[in-house]
Amino acid sequence: MNGFSFALTGFAAGNLLVRILFGSTPDRFGRAKNWGRIIFVSSESAVFIPTEKIHYGMTKIAQIAVARGLAELTKGTEVTVNTILPGPTKSKGVGGFIEDLARHGNTDTEQVEKEFFSEYASDFAHQPLCKR
Repeated sequence: MNGFSFALTGFAAGNLLVRILFGSTPDRFGRAKNWGRIIFVSSESAVFIPTEKIHYGMTKIAQIAVARGLAELTKGTEVTVNTILPGPTKSKGVGGFIEDLARHGNTDTEQVEKEFFSEYASDFAHQPLCKR
């Protein structure tokens, strides 16, 4: 998947879904019941954009921008718009990456995680990595 396709998938999908469900004009947001919840799941990559995943970080910051704009459009209604920013997660891919780093550095995975948080992600409240 190239960067453009990634951007369309990661950003446009959520934006289009909201527009389909709530209508395309600001005055239609939640008007039928005057209530609703829109929750975007972004990523810490929106704030700490990794150099090897700039395209991913761009989609995540775009989600935050859309959520903020939608929150403004829904003022005066009982529709809320929020964005969740999960921190680093020990997914299958990340777990394998950490294991590779540990193997090549002749250390264990706990040490690699500790070094990651002290060097790159000291601002995250939850340490070590969250498990999926």
